[in-house]
Amino acid sequence: MKKILLSLSLLLLLAIPFAIYASNNTFSLAEGEEYNANIYWAGERMIINGNVNGDIYVAAQEIEINGIVRGDILMAASESAIINGIVDGNIRGVVAEKISINGDIKRQLSIASQNIYINEDAKIGATAFIAGTNVEMRGSVSGNLDGAAESLFVSGSLTHTNIRVDKLIVSDTADIRGNLNYNAVIEADIKEGASIAGAVNFTEVEIRDWSKYDKPGYMVGKFLKLLSLFILGLIIVSVFKKPTVEVIKKMKEDSVKAILWGMITFFAIPLLAIAFAITIVGLPLTAILICSYIVMLYVSTIYSALIIGRVVAGKFNWKMTWPWALLLGLVILIVLIALPFIGGLFFFIAVWWGMGGIAQAMRDYLQPKKD
Repeated sequence: MKKILLSLSLLLLLAIPFAIYASNNTFSLAEGEEYNANIYWAGERMIINGNVNGDIYVAAQEIEINGIVRGDILMAASESAIINGIVDGNIRGVVAEKISINGDIKRQLSIASQNIYINEDAKIGATAFIAGTNVEMRGSVSGNLDGAAESLFVSGSLTHTNIRVDKLIVSDTADIRGNLNYNAVIEADIKEGASIAGAVNFTEVEIRDWSKYDKPGYMVGKFLKLLSLFILGLIIVSVFKKPTVEVIKKMKEDSVKAILWGMITFFAIPLLAIAFAITIVGLPLTAILICSYIVMLYVSTIYSALIIGRVVAGKFNWKMTWPWALLLGLVILIVLIALPFIGGLFFFIAVWWGMGGIAQAMRDYLQPKKD
């Protein structure tokens, strides 16, 4: 289960830089039309009314599938997704606000969203992995219902449940062919008439302590972190204007490529430092690598924050000079990194994105210039 949640969180994070520079248009496939290839697309909206004889890889604000998809769907939506059609493969994705499923998914569903609605007409051919705040399962799931939710309502049919919830309601129309396994703070509200063929296994969990977020020391610490990064960012961008432009250019040209470069650099430098540390001669170089690595971690975050701040300001038509955009981006990043469970992933993606831009810019600088 943790692997599923981790994969979905990573999908969302990898989609952020991709979606930021997506095209501002709509991909539309009309009813009766055939698309005989895989679809790779990013933009504001995707509407599929025809048939796709392949997979769909999409990052958009809104996604609507009304036709037939012969392969898998891998999606990231910043607003909503609606699945009314038939999908012969799996659906995996992250939807920020709401996903509504009314169609027939022949294989597995793995989805994370604030609101997940598996409606009465929905059919899932295998297991459904869900991670959301509010989840309603009114349809038919051939396999298990696994995952985590704050609130889960079940009135449809499924095999087993393996779920972590705060509040669970099992309707009188629910048909659970196996065991009802759940971890929760309180016992489920199982209505009279609900059909549960197997056992009901309730594991009580402790209420998570969120008090640290209300303590003055926590907020002061975050403010000091924001202030220090902001001051460092002002110095870095002001002193190294030309290198900053080159790094930002690399990050924006191909965000996914930059992240991959950043991942390689993130792990390669510590390995090189360890290798040099084995020999006494290499100890000074090890010290230089470690110091450079620490600096890159901070600078990478600053560059990612600068891009995020500029993009967000642009979306809302806010006229900002780069220092204010940097401050805005840092505030957004610090809030995201402070989120429970997935905060660390936001940190890594921000670092990898910026570090990849730095690595590519340094590679270009060190390459011999052609006459």
